[in-house]
Amino acid sequence: MAGAGAVLAFVAYQLWSLDTQYLVAIVAAIVLASFSMVFLPRFPDFLLVTMFCSIPLASFNKSFFFIPWVHGAAAKSVMRYSGIVSVAVPDILLTALYIIWGFKIIALRTAPLPHLQRADVFPLLLVLAYMCSIPGSAYPTAAVFGLYYLVQHVLYYFYLSRHVEIKHFPWIVLAVCFAIVPEAVLGVFQYLSGKLLSLAWTRGAASGDINQQYVVPGIENIKRATGTLFDSHSFGIYMAMLTGFPFVMALRRFARPASRIFWGLNFVIACMANVLSFSRSAWASVAIALILVWGVHLIWGQRQILLPTVLFALLLLILSPLYVPLIYERISSAGPKLLTGRFEQFPVAWDMWKDHFLFGAGVGNYMDLLKYYNRPGVLVLPVHNVFLWIGAESGLLGVVGFFGMLFGAMLRCWRVAMRQREPVCVLALAVLGALLAYFLDGLTDPLFREPTVYLMFWVCIGLSAALVRIDAELPGARGSARVSQRGNDRHAV
Repeated sequence: MAGAGAVLAFVAYQLWSLDTQYLVAIVAAIVLASFSMVFLPRFPDFLLVTMFCSIPLASFNKSFFFIPWVHGAAAKSVMRYSGIVSVAVPDILLTALYIIWGFKIIALRTAPLPHLQRADVFPLLLVLAYMCSIPGSAYPTAAVFGLYYLVQHVLYYFYLSRHVEIKHFPWIVLAVCFAIVPEAVLGVFQYLSGKLLSLAWTRGAASGDINQQYVVPGIENIKRATGTLFDSHSFGIYMAMLTGFPFVMALRRFARPASRIFWGLNFVIACMANVLSFSRSAWASVAIALILVWGVHLIWGQRQILLPTVLFALLLLILSPLYVPLIYERISSAGPKLLTGRFEQFPVAWDMWKDHFLFGAGVGNYMDLLKYYNRPGVLVLPVHNVFLWIGAESGLLGVVGFFGMLFGAMLRCWRVAMRQREPVCVLALAVLGALLAYFLDGLTDPLFREPTVYLMFWVCIGLSAALVRIDAELPGARGSARVSQRGNDRHAV
């Protein structure tokens, strides 16, 4: 006891030497851990829900081993999206969940050893692609960091695919609400005041750069909302991924009027926050995804969605003086050079991919290799196309692994949604919309690995696998009788 007290005193003394933002984060974590002891019998559930709620804080990470080998500000910026060795609040919570899981398997023997599933093939293939890109890369350190970053997120998929249950569904959608409202409020504040625009870059530190953001041609004088993400474009795609969740909750078959109003307001708030990102790719992505989600309700035969749809349209029409001028200004101010400049990057990425076709030039190496591959007049930026960027960095193997995983998850969600067994089909449709928005945005934007966006993507991949399992266990589902029978046989033994 005396030794434990001495260790605690030493650690507490060292905390005072940390920067203010880290000290506040650690104190908050200790308070949260103490409060969580109240829920000790259901501690894993508490941690899981808390982890869902902490996704917006993924960009507030502590990075390690980062500076020495990076060349130039542009490369440093992009490396935050290619992957670095870092730790954030969701990672700490996930570590605790794995420790509890391991304790149940090894010590208590109340949980079985996990087995590989069909859905694991493409995530593991992507890990293999990242590993194969290391030996031939010009900067192996960057590729190793990218591999760490990937494995870190695969662990989210692996845990969620095995542990999410139907009892977690209400908490998952409430966690989305917990993300939408604060992010929207912060985004409005940033847009109106021009302050805290680089909140994630500085991790909340009180520095002179906290109110700065890079300039977008055509809207130089507009302060774009960034929320708790690295920039306005990543904020836009994150909000686009979240928007479908309140949308399906408002349109679900047996929702009460009060519930429809609550989730409908959340949906409108998410749409308005998306507008303040001034990201055209996010606007187009969320519009297409919502059209698909709405159309699926008609396939389900839910004609009652027509009245809520009309009410949504009227509310958005009433609010149109607030957002239509912003959309018009963004579209009208965007000259053709902004689009042609992105298309000019495509041949550069293709040249890099052709020279490293199977295994790529190395994850995180793209920006540094531009000094050899870039063409005169082409923007020195990452290629604004996820397909070409993954191909250039991790080759054909990486493309197959990433898009096989993405399309496989979308197919799983589609199949579960088409079975129309609530509430699983509702959540499956929301996840499908999020993945579709993520995919569409990636066709013209390079921010698919921004910490918060990337974590949300892997959460959706994990949910897609969990939904298939949960749907098969529902009463009346094909194969559920066999699952129940196996459980009875194990109990009898």
